[in-house]
Amino acid sequence: MVQKNHNQPKATEAQFSRGLPVTNEFLKEWRRTAERREIGRKLEEMRRNADLTQHRLAELMGKDQAFVARMESGRGNMPKSENIALFADACGFATAYAFVEIAQDDGLTLHELQPI
Repeated sequence: MVQKNHNQPKATEAQFSRGLPVTNEFLKEWRRTAERREIGRKLEEMRRNADLTQHRLAELMGKDQAFVARMESGRGNMPKSENIALFADACGFATAYAFVEIAQDDGLTLHELQPI
């Protein structure tokens, strides 16, 4: 039986439940893809709030159901902004973006485009 280390991020719960080891490589990849997974969760929430199935949303977007599933899964490449806008529009939502300053450890400031 795998013992849970309560110092590990909650993100590893699925690995623990399947008895898979949590490696440094896994944690690094998990952190690297966090934004993509969060976008996927938000897209799925938007679709559900619009009371649409993946299949129906895909029809409205002119895509196939697998395309919608990939966007919601957070796997693969980051969704293109035009596809996010298409998804939102088909759900009855609008998209908006803002530039956000992000302070860095080295004292420099990055500017990032984020949805609002």
